[in-house]
Amino acid sequence: MVYFVRSDRFVGSKAQEAIGWALKVADYVNKKYDSNVEVLMNVTGVQTELHWVARGESVGEVEKLFGKLLSDPEYKKILGESEGLFVDGTLRDHYYRSVSQVRGMV
Repeated sequence: MVYFVRSDRFVGSKAQEAIGWALKVADYVNKKYDSNVEVLMNVTGVQTELHWVARGESVGEVEKLFGKLLSDPEYKKILGESEGLFVDGTLRDHYYRSVSQVRGMV
C-alpha cells in the first residue's frame, strides 16, 4: 500500500475557512472518483497544518487519480477557492510505503 500525503499550513485567522475548504476538496474527490482521501490535522507540533492523505496499491494508481484531477474543470475551480487561506511556500508532497510491504525485502 502506498500513501500520498499533501501538507499545507493555513493562515491562523482563516482556520474555519481553510478546514471547510480542505474537506470540500476531499469530499469532491471521494464522491466523483470513488477515492479515499482523508483530511488530517496535527495533534502535536504545528497546529495550523492540514494533511490530505490518499492511498492506493501503487504510486501509479495514485498518479492516475492526479491525472484525472488535473483535467477536471470543477476540481480546478474548487482549488481556486483557496486563495488567501494558506501560507505561501508551505505546500509539501510525500509518498510513503507501508512497512509491511517491505518486510521481505530486508
